[in-house]
Order: sequence, then structure tokens, then C-alpha cells
Amino acid sequence: MELRGYPLKVYSNRSLHIPRNLCRVYGFHEDMLLIRREIPGGYFFRPFDQSCLRLGEKAAALHREFLHLPAQWLIQNHLIPGKSDLYLTATDQGFYLMIFPEFSVG
Repeated sequence: MELRGYPLKVYSNRSLHIPRNLCRVYGFHEDMLLIRREIPGGYFFRPFDQSCLRLGEKAAALHREFLHLPAQWLIQNHLIPGKSDLYLTATDQGFYLMIFPEFSVG
């Protein structure tokens, strides 16, 4: 299945603003932790559920609807803070932030 993401600007401080409506859908509150898993071409985020992190997962802070991205990851993916976009696609389990507007899930 091909999915198309909604573009989000990577701000100059390496952060992204997560839309308020998406935060409401997932029950995110002002300051909370999410689970971040790197996948080819992006990240998958899901709510932190107090369970142990799986291999390849890290905790990521959501602070007032903003997520900060690792500088090294941006460099590796040729993204420029203040100029590049990432593409957000929401699912039932969480959301994807991808470097390309379209990707396959399978």
C-alpha cells in the first residue's frame, strides 16, 4: 500500500511542530515521552506505554507539540534545518515521519 505524507517544516533548531489535532487523536499531552524507532527513510513514533523499549527504539520527548530530531540523523539524510521538510503519515498505532512524500507499508 502506498501512503502519502503531510509536509512538516524542519525548523532551524532541528524541531518539528506536530499538529494539535494529531496530538488529540493520540492523547498526547503537553510534555510526554514517545517511543521513536528509526526505519529506512524516517522514523515511526508511538505513544510511550511504560513497557520496556524494544531493540532499536528510543524515548523521544514531545514538548508543547514539538519534537526534536537528532542532528546526525538530519546530516545523514541530507536534510537542512530551516529549509527541509519531513512527511507525516498517521496510522492507528502511531505516526511516521519520512524524508520522502510517499512510501510503501506492507
